[in-house]
Amino acid sequence: MKKDFTDLLRKADDLKQRGKLYKAITLYEEILSAIDDNELLEWLRITLADLYFWVKEFDKAKNLVMDNINQNPQEAFNYYFMGFLLIGEGKFCEAKEYFNMACEIEPENPEYLRGLGLVEFLLDNFDTAENILREVLKRDPENSAARDNLIELLIRIGKVEEAEKEISEFRRKDPKDWQILYRVQELRNKKEEIKKGGSS
Repeated sequence: MKKDFTDLLRKADDLKQRGKLYKAITLYEEILSAIDDNELLEWLRITLADLYFWVKEFDKAKNLVMDNINQNPQEAFNYYFMGFLLIGEGKFCEAKEYFNMACEIEPENPEYLRGLGLVEFLLDNFDTAENILREVLKRDPENSAARDNLIELLIRIGKVEEAEKEISEFRRKDPKDWQILYRVQELRNKKEEIKKGGSS
């Protein structure tokens, strides 16, 4: 008879929600070591990898995701998630490989394509990144993360008018998202920089 982990999972999730990450990790590790349900195992590895990411235990996180990849090599999400773990470590070229793999498995998924666009941006491949992020928004106009990435890129390369248009579109679609205020400030700073002749 399989052991019921429902109460332990609820407790672990509650700890995670309250920001008690190390306690949540300890409990999830305990559950992971005792569980034998493959579907639940895959989910649990991702949940635990995400927590390891936030406490900067990148090797532990990557090992769990790699276990998922080895168990189910056709699940694109695992490659996508690995890409973000590698971004967290500053390993952009490796991250690009994993985002490419996710896109090869599910080429129609705009979020996986966004990961690729983001890493191209981080690699300073600005034209490629811009084209990819615009393609993501063509496929999924509601993808606020892609629009935010595009705004950041446009500001960085000095396309301030285009950045302003994208900020307006972001606000139109999601007026309550306060994070856009950070991009507004970045845009102001870029305009000041351009005014002073320091555009790069």
